[in-house]
Amino acid sequence: MSNKSKLFNRLIQFIILPAFVIFICNSNNIMIVDQIRNYGKYRFDNNNIQKAMEIIFRTDFKNKESGKYEIDGDKLYYFVNEYKTLPAVETIPELHEKYIDIQYISEGTERIGYAPYTRQKVFTKYKSKNDIAFYKSKMSYITLTKGMFAIINTMELHQPGILLKEPEYVKKIVFKIRDS
Repeated sequence: MSNKSKLFNRLIQFIILPAFVIFICNSNNIMIVDQIRNYGKYRFDNNNIQKAMEIIFRTDFKNKESGKYEIDGDKLYYFVNEYKTLPAVETIPELHEKYIDIQYISEGTERIGYAPYTRQKVFTKYKSKNDIAFYKSKMSYITLTKGMFAIINTMELHQPGILLKEPEYVKKIVFKIRDS
């Protein structure tokens, strides 16, 4: 079985129903972008991904204050972030080795860059404590609007927080799920 097939089988079993969904694939990873209302159409082998998706679906984050919220210690937690989007040249692609991200837009709209990891030039070396490294890379872009999520696997470059035309207020919930 290929690495792509193994990852796909490990991460998700997709039930085919009409939905807005984007799968961005490379040889090792699959990034999923969809509306949270469609989360029930997915089955995740990682129980913490499933748990995070259920929390997103059930929770009104409108009055949730910015900060870190623990659910299951270092295995599953999330941040509530509020910020203004920036031009792409003012943001830097990042990568995580230990944690899968689920990025959910509670308010606002932003573009997010994506690129498969292919040994791009390092901008800032990996820091294990924060599980992050920054890279220089050409990116492809998608737009996330209110109610959308992106599941970003480990070892996938992503560049969040990018404006569409003008800076815009965004409230984003970022779940961190320890990759097994």
